Amino acid sequence: QDGTVVHTPHGTPLDIADDVGVGHRAVVHGRRIGSRTLIGIAAVVLDDCEIGSMCIIAAGTLLPPGTIVPDRSVMMGVPGVFVREVSDRDLEVIDHVVRSYLTLGREHAAGRFPNIAAP
Repeated sequence: QDGTVVHTPHGTPLDIADDVGVGHRAVVHGRRIGSRTLIGIAAVVLDDCEIGSMCIIAAGTLLPPGTIVPDRSVMMGVPGVFVREVSDRDLEVIDHVVRSYLTLGREHAAGRFPNIAAP
């Protein structure tokens, strides 16, 4: 989403799996994000973090360098801590977010949202 920064230290690969949603102004500087994961608005994922599949990193959360997040974890806070497991309802929300942005991207590419010159 708008304002997201995706970067890694020099020479460090970053693997972002399928069906990942990344919120506005998030900073992703980690090593891996598993599938069906949502990174919330303004979350910060620092060097060498590995986030499992089907996770939620809540808005504003800071994951310190090297954090390992197991599958189906909800992480919150500064620093981010495990607060609960991801529910099936959470997964429905993640899927909805991902589908919505994929649809929006296709519509934009097809010209549905023409550029409007500023006055």
